[in-house]
Amino acid sequence: MRFMPLMIGLTLAAAVSGRDLEPASSAEFCGRCHRTILEAWKRSAHARAMESPLFQDALEMAVEAYGAGTSQMCLSCHAPLAALTQD
Repeated sequence: MRFMPLMIGLTLAAAVSGRDLEPASSAEFCGRCHRTILEAWKRSAHARAMESPLFQDALEMAVEAYGAGTSQMCLSCHAPLAALTQD
């Protein structure tokens, strides 16, 4: 949930400015402006979640127990771009 304000801010900035932002394609893209957040995220377990069998199993169990919406909640921190693009 820590990165949710960042995603909301980017969305609002695009709407307020009246122009489209280039779509985020990687964590490095976000890090152009948010270097400190990116560096902290890179050192965290969140950055490696999509490669972690433990996280994948936990995500699957959470979705089975609490429904598909749980995936978005988990991914918003563990894989913010996946949550944003719903990929």
